[in-house]
Amino acid sequence: MKNRPFFIPSKYRQPDNYKKFFSNWAAIYRHNGTEYHVEFITNIFSRDNAGHMDILVQTPTCRRVVSSDIKSIKKAVETLEKIIGKESAS
Repeated sequence: MKNRPFFIPSKYRQPDNYKKFFSNWAAIYRHNGTEYHVEFITNIFSRDNAGHMDILVQTPTCRRVVSSDIKSIKKAVETLEKIIGKESAS
């Protein structure tokens, strides 16, 4: 997967914006006052390509991983939808 902005295809839920954290691009989603990041995870040998993605939630003091080692954009968006659905049900 290419580590670049605007990586979520139009057929999936679109993020509110994109942001770069150090060398990793993330799609930023806001839902009910909570911010979620679908972020590419690169390594020091290849900043242009990502091996997987993580989903993080922004808290007042830090970003916390809620799902990791996701191998496709489709799976990342599906996982995000499940996380948001559980939050909405609470």
